[in-house]
Amino acid sequence: MQKFSKNYKPYKTPAAKHSKRVRPRWQEAVTVIILAIIFSLMLQTPTLAQSPLSHSLNVFLHYENDPGKDIHLLLPWQDSEFPLLPIAQLAQWSGTNLSWQKAGTSGAAVWGNEILGLVLIPESTTIRVINGAKSQTPSLYRYEWLETPELIEGRLYLPLSVLDLMNISYTMDAANNAIHLYFPEETHGNGNCNAIWQAVKAEATAELAPPKPLASFTTYYNEEEQNRSTNLVLAAQSLNGLTIAPNAEFSFNEAVGPRTPARGYSKAIIFVGNKKVLDYGGGVCQVSTTLYRAAKAAHLQILERHSHSLPVPYAVRGQDATVAWGSKDLRFKNDTKHILTVKTSAQNGTLTISLFTE
Repeated sequence: MQKFSKNYKPYKTPAAKHSKRVRPRWQEAVTVIILAIIFSLMLQTPTLAQSPLSHSLNVFLHYENDPGKDIHLLLPWQDSEFPLLPIAQLAQWSGTNLSWQKAGTSGAAVWGNEILGLVLIPESTTIRVINGAKSQTPSLYRYEWLETPELIEGRLYLPLSVLDLMNISYTMDAANNAIHLYFPEETHGNGNCNAIWQAVKAEATAELAPPKPLASFTTYYNEEEQNRSTNLVLAAQSLNGLTIAPNAEFSFNEAVGPRTPARGYSKAIIFVGNKKVLDYGGGVCQVSTTLYRAAKAAHLQILERHSHSLPVPYAVRGQDATVAWGSKDLRFKNDTKHILTVKTSAQNGTLTISLFTE
């Protein structure tokens, strides 16, 4: 076997030696500038996730005996096969009156022309239609719709299927990324949106009203006790939005989990026998007590509850519910025929826990 010395250098052919070309500096400078421009444009171009109005669609409007009018519009294209149409543009194109009625936690859009009126509530499956909107005896119809109106960035958008209720026909032209809208002559003209709203106001307002809880209870805490307040808020957040199926049993310890520093809990006063000591999770018992009082007010079957060994300032003696991981728990059964949803709020020294039925 041939051995190579430390001073050995491989032989380079003339071709190999001169194969590397040296680019002029001005070319390198131009390349850097071009890359910088491309990178800048990439930063300025919104992605699909940044804007709901990221898909472009050609809209063609057609009126009876009139040529179509070509309009280009940016429309939201979410997780559906077809785009959503802005109700404000539809009203403008069809010459229909449109108003927004404030009610409940949001409101409703009222669409009205001389023939019919619609009341559309965001994310509601019920669409109310009034035929003969300007007649003395209008007829009210309620339709349960699978696709719902969507409120996006403060504007109401409608699925294409709702156009059928408005007497507006449409065809899709996927090859040309276009939609054709056909407005019959009778949709033109203004309707009385206020009269339409008054016809459905009572039931629509009831639908928009925030749901009333089956039961609710409130206790108060001192925010200056920072560690205790932190523990209380963490436990309350663990319960917020939790659902309990009919005939299911609820366990506070299972729902909240262990009160450990790894999960954000701090040391605060707890009771051990007749002594007050510092340990992780102090303050959590106020959450279990507040929930217990709400469950009791809802007349739910209490399966397990334990009293504190010492009095607590947020509950009458015997109306509290202490918990301890691995030993003492608060358990109750949802003996209603409905799903229960737990809603919690802990802020400004006020803890409220409510139970809602679906």
